[in-house]
Amino acid sequence: MSEDTDDLVDDKQTDQESAHEMLKVLCEKAFGGDVDATSLALGRERSDVQELIDLEGSVDDDLAMKIRGLAEQRGIDLG
Repeated sequence: MSEDTDDLVDDKQTDQESAHEMLKVLCEKAFGGDVDATSLALGRERSDVQELIDLEGSVDDDLAMKIRGLAEQRGIDLG
């Protein structure tokens, strides 16, 4: 396997770069770029979500699952 498994977020083989991008897409398409609304929907602190959008920190498997779930509910293609 060529992918470093330490960088993988979940069992779908999502890496950190892809997870950060999914969060950015969700924030933009579902909440018009409103980090406060995105944070509330994901059940995370605004500062934590902003850090992740700014490519700081790591997306965990729980957050990746929530991002996918919200995107699916809202008919958003995360790419």
